[in-house]
Amino acid sequence: MIIDTRTGNVNVDRYVVIHDCGRMVNPMLVDGQIHGGVVQGLGEVLMEEIEIAENGQPLTVSLMDYQLPRASNVMPTHIEALHSEMGAATLKGVGEGGTIGAVPAIANAIGDALGVGTVSVNALPLTAKKIRELLTKSGP
Repeated sequence: MIIDTRTGNVNVDRYVVIHDCGRMVNPMLVDGQIHGGVVQGLGEVLMEEIEIAENGQPLTVSLMDYQLPRASNVMPTHIEALHSEMGAATLKGVGEGGTIGAVPAIANAIGDALGVGTVSVNALPLTAKKIRELLTKSGP
């Protein structure tokens, strides 16, 4: 993970998922589910935010305002899915393996990169603006 301390932009260059998927009927679909889940998690941590003005008026009223992950946001990310076929006689869901773990993994990695003990990451999303604010609060 690379954090540009000037802009607050985060680049997740490599992300590894290890999950138990049971028997893989179609490995390509399993990979697609995992990759999609990781991208969903990246979006939740880095960009998806509902903003409301002080008077209660929503500021994110369309997909032009509400940022979702796009290919251009995640293209530098190498997502590696490692599959475990434990209990291979059963079929299991696979999409959750990418989504559920991505949020705490990425948020914690950002917190660690910003400085263990000096920065408290306790709210999402961690937009570039919020990361710059955290860096300013933590000092040089």
